[in-house]
Amino acid sequence: MGGAMVRRVRAADLPVVIYDVSEKATADLAAGDTGVRIAATPAEVAEHSDIVCVVVQDDAQAEAVLLGEGGALRHARSEAVIVVHSTLSLAAIRRLSAAAEEHDLPLLDAGVSGKAGEHSAARGELAVMVGGSREAFDRARPVLNCYAGLAIHLGPSGCGMRAKLARNAICYQSYVALFEGLFLADAAGVDRAAMEQILEYTGLNSEAMQSFLAHRKGVGRFEPGSEQAALAEFNAGIGRKDLTAVVALGRELGVSLPGVEAGKGSMRAVFGAFEPE
Repeated sequence: MGGAMVRRVRAADLPVVIYDVSEKATADLAAGDTGVRIAATPAEVAEHSDIVCVVVQDDAQAEAVLLGEGGALRHARSEAVIVVHSTLSLAAIRRLSAAAEEHDLPLLDAGVSGKAGEHSAARGELAVMVGGSREAFDRARPVLNCYAGLAIHLGPSGCGMRAKLARNAICYQSYVALFEGLFLADAAGVDRAAMEQILEYTGLNSEAMQSFLAHRKGVGRFEPGSEQAALAEFNAGIGRKDLTAVVALGRELGVSLPGVEAGKGSMRAVFGAFEPE
């Protein structure tokens, strides 16, 4: 996702400074492009950037990138805007926002989603759901617009992540419903191609669901040790992480989410990490 976003920013002819723990990832992005500079640390990114975007997996990684040794916050320019695109818990957003405020820097929680994941990023069609000051949003918008089909300011700090978590609650439960329905159809002997035709005709096979099906390739378990199995475990972990944050927000608000609670336990089967019962 981050790589696709960088390419969109470069397509708008904006210079980029990048850091990643994967040297191959940064080398691929910088290959033959003088507008891309590879940094040795997140701090170096911050020292040379007006808009500092964070695209990592979870709370711990976001806090390491921004608050850890060699982190971006203490080295950021005074006029910089920090933009966190990762899906994090509200508790982490509060910690990061408070730390940014201590450095007199605005932080935007700006979760991203698309109809088809990184493909949406590559097409510049992400939805960017933003919480934080309107002034900081306006300053960051020329960058956001490079990869966003919808960049929407939802209110003060935390509002963007609340919207992202609500969206992900719907998304992952849709995956569970699609997977279980297809598993039932397969067990009942319904032709898969016919079933997918039915889903499309009745409006249930959205682009997001088509992308899920393309990666899922059936309803069984991927071969242990295969690249697909490793990807399934990764996606299942991301799903559990996101739904854990959804449940925590629900509890904070006094909202019961039994479907989400159940869905957390289905992620490995849904993504193909093991056979469903």
